[in-house]
This record gives sequence, structure tokens and C-alpha cells, in this order.
Amino acid sequence: MKKMYFLFVIALSFGAAVEAQTLLWTDAMNYPLGPVHEGRWTSWSGNPGAEDLIMVNDGPPQMDSQVGYIGNPGQDAILQLDNQTSGGFIVTWFMHIPEDKTAYFNIQEDENPMGTGAWAVSVYFNEDGNTPGLGKIYDDNQNLLSTFNYGTGGVLFFRFDVNLNNDTIKFYQGDGSGDIAYEGPMYSNGGNLGAINFYRVNENTEFYLDTFQFWAVTLGTEEFASDVFKYSPNPVKDILNFNTQHVVDSIEIYDIMGRLVISEKVLAISPSIDTSNLIAGTYIAKVIIGDTSKTLRIIKK
Repeated sequence: MKKMYFLFVIALSFGAAVEAQTLLWTDAMNYPLGPVHEGRWTSWSGNPGAEDLIMVNDGPPQMDSQVGYIGNPGQDAILQLDNQTSGGFIVTWFMHIPEDKTAYFNIQEDENPMGTGAWAVSVYFNEDGNTPGLGKIYDDNQNLLSTFNYGTGGVLFFRFDVNLNNDTIKFYQGDGSGDIAYEGPMYSNGGNLGAINFYRVNENTEFYLDTFQFWAVTLGTEEFASDVFKYSPNPVKDILNFNTQHVVDSIEIYDIMGRLVISEKVLAISPSIDTSNLIAGTYIAKVIIGDTSKTLRIIKK
């Protein structure tokens, strides 16, 4: 199965709008089979060996034929995020967790923990091995912050949005655009984003990883603030209406495979767009105002 995952990221919201999203890098996981200790991948100790992520070609049929694997004894892999100290960022990736298995990751403040580590939030999936589909999020002292449900057996799209200016995080479950699993403090002392740590937390651990993306986000513009930008109805049958205080330059709509299906230059305040020719399903609308843009998840009835 070829990599056909839909990688269009939905704009984050921290109670302020987004000026721009800049893709910093994509890791398509095109590494040789076996341990990975190169590129942005390292290990908890910093040394190559049993801690490393492992590339396998016998992953789940729903994913690409070659994916990253966590589940062997001692695995403690680190994906480095360049030790960010301010601003906004989005991280996305795809993951498969077999129905009865456990998965785990945490956010580290330093991309080279070297055995000591500085935890922010931690996320467990089926923590005790007896609750498939139940996720839990903990703070840096293992206090429970939130629980959430996730789909089992398929390919999951995960995303978290970080605002280092106020040390907050928004973690999306499932498809990365639906319910928010947790929104609140990231518990990183000093507001640092260093790495994601994927760890074999117990003997029931088994999960697969593919296609990471890392975005920088400029925070704080007004064009898409919630009090001046609205859209309805959603779900939509035919006409999708936008309520804005600024001139909308253009609107683009993409299907779930990332194909552009509608593109209109509107040059109007509070425009509308006709979606009646679209088949029922999920779409992404990209609204462009000047040099800024916002993406929205749209359901077509």
C-alpha cells in the first residue's frame, strides 16, 4: 500500500487566529529496515542500539508497507523537534495500535534527554491492557488530566498544537480534527518543546508509526478570531456561508485525499460558496484573507 495519507493540517486555535502555517519538515519514514538512529531519530540514552525505533515491512495492512515499530524490550525512541522555546507549533503523525495492545508517548523539554529527561505531558493508550479504545493524558507528575476514546484497529491521525508563549497544548484524538482530548497546560517548565519520546511502557506495548509533519505557526492575528469569523451550516447541504469582517480573497475545498475540488476567488466580505455538486463526505475548506489563511473541517450531507 502506497503512502496516500491525507496530510492537510487544520489550523490551530488558541483563542487567537493563525497568521500563517509553515511546514518545517516532513519525515516520510523512508529508512532502511532495522533500527533507526539517523535524521531526527535518536534514543533516550543518545546511543544506537536496542532503544531505537525499528523499521519493519510487516506492519498492519492499513498502513504503508514500511513503517516504524515500537514494542521490543528496551525501545525508547526520541523524535527531535529542535528545542523550540517560543511561538506556536503543530505536530502530526499516523499511528496504528492493534486492538488489545498498549501505546505510549510523552513530550520532552529537551531533544537530548540523555537518561534524565524533563517531562511535559504523557499520553497512554489502553494503559492497563484491559481497556482498548481508552486513552489517558497525565501531567509531569503523573496526575491524570483527561481521558478520551480512540478508534481501535485502524490508522489513527494524531495531532497536537503547542503554544510555547503560554505553555499550553491542545491534543486532538482520532482524525486530528474532531474532539479535543485535552486542552490546557503542557507542564513544561519554562515552555520548551524538545522531542517526542515513544517508549515500550510495558510488555503489552505494540504500535506502528508513519509520516510525521512539523509546522511553525504565527499566533495572534485578528482576521480569524472566533468573534469576527464564523461559518455555517456545518454539516452543509448546498450553500456554505462565511461571516467575516475582512475581505476574503479566495476559498479552496479539498477532499480527504487532498485533491482540490473547488477553488473560487471571491474578493468579498462574508461570502458564500456552493457545495451542491460535492458528494457526501468530509472535506477541508481553506479560507484565504490577504497573507493569512484558516482551514476548516466541513461535512457535506
